[in-house]
Amino acid sequence: MIGIGLGPALSFIGESAFSPFKVGAPIVLLDPAMGLTFNGSGADLIDEDFDPDPSWTEVADSGVVGIDMVNTTVSGVDATSHTTYASETEAWVEIKFRFDALSMSSGGCGVIGLSTSDATARVDMIESAGNIQLRTIWRKEDSSQANFTYSGEFMVPGKEYTITLHFLAASAPLAADGIIESWLGTIKMGEDTAVANNGQTASAVITGGQFATAASNATQITHSVKVGTTGASPAQIVNWADQSGNGNDVVQATAADQPLFNVSDSDFNGEPASVFDGIDHFLQSADFTGGDLTQPNTIFIVYKMGDLSGTQVLYDGLLTTERQSVVLSNTQAVMHGGTDRDIHTEDTDPHILAVLFNVAASNSWHDGIETTPNGTTASEPMGGLTLGAFFNTTLNANCKVAYMLIYNSNLSDAAKNYIGRGLAARFGTTWTDI
Repeated sequence: MIGIGLGPALSFIGESAFSPFKVGAPIVLLDPAMGLTFNGSGADLIDEDFDPDPSWTEVADSGVVGIDMVNTTVSGVDATSHTTYASETEAWVEIKFRFDALSMSSGGCGVIGLSTSDATARVDMIESAGNIQLRTIWRKEDSSQANFTYSGEFMVPGKEYTITLHFLAASAPLAADGIIESWLGTIKMGEDTAVANNGQTASAVITGGQFATAASNATQITHSVKVGTTGASPAQIVNWADQSGNGNDVVQATAADQPLFNVSDSDFNGEPASVFDGIDHFLQSADFTGGDLTQPNTIFIVYKMGDLSGTQVLYDGLLTTERQSVVLSNTQAVMHGGTDRDIHTEDTDPHILAVLFNVAASNSWHDGIETTPNGTTASEPMGGLTLGAFFNTTLNANCKVAYMLIYNSNLSDAAKNYIGRGLAARFGTTWTDI
């Protein structure tokens, strides 16, 4: 199993010829940088394969957009407005696009734009020395325009391209802190991060003839249109997809119970995190696809408690007889596999906790430091996962979770250290080798 997006310190979680040992494949891998679905049709607005992931929240229902063919013959004719929405001072848009026929005037031919009546920001095709190139163009607050042209790849008929455009209006008149940037696939075509474009807004997704001149003619196909804004309000998590390949997703259909998504969390080195309110929020899987996980199991979680008041369950199973859990009783952390076993004293700093459920040989490591176990953990299996609450969805935790791994095995100390060091490097925490 490959763990994508873990950074150079931990570029994989799994078997590799480059590792000094075999870690093996996890049963569950939850990474907040990928596989999240948000409330509404926000699933369309996250592209896990796009390196500068904008972590969009929804401003419009892009899910209704299908395949549209646009035959551009004159300026404004046959333009397709995929969707309009309330004016936004920041927007991302992504399309899949190809053209099958094209004749070009000096004014170019429009591909994608972010407004109905003015060029807040757009991408055109233009001709230069017989080659078709992409030009990103935008309007400033003084009504003048600026642009950059990408010459790293020439456009050819019949080939499908992914084009992404990001617009941010300047914060105040004359402030040069607006942003225009665009990508062809995952290659950045260009950027201007000092744009004086206060007052410009995005309010629509336009493709086709809207920005073409009368002499341009193209047959274009545009589909898979996504539009969103980073916005001020956190997105609500509907589904956190398991990246292990086993389909053990954790989900929450009830809006009031959905944790929030923080796209860049200062507690975790700017990495994203899921945020649980300690009142209603939790995520829960179905029964694990491969059946109950009998002990030994090794579970890693990167987390931070919001407070230490009362009893809070960081994670649990699904049934009272199939539980492997970590519970906080004020400042006392307890592992439970049928019976309770005190492990460490908790605080409100970010931590990596590795827990081994292995009957009498159970143990745990807090940032790599072995805890002082008390008592004997029984042999209950783990049949599924409840994250942020007790299996019956009470005792909700006020916490943040940035990563989780579940292995149906007793990992070696070398393997635990490898994973712990990689997670510490990515999330800005610490790990002391066991």
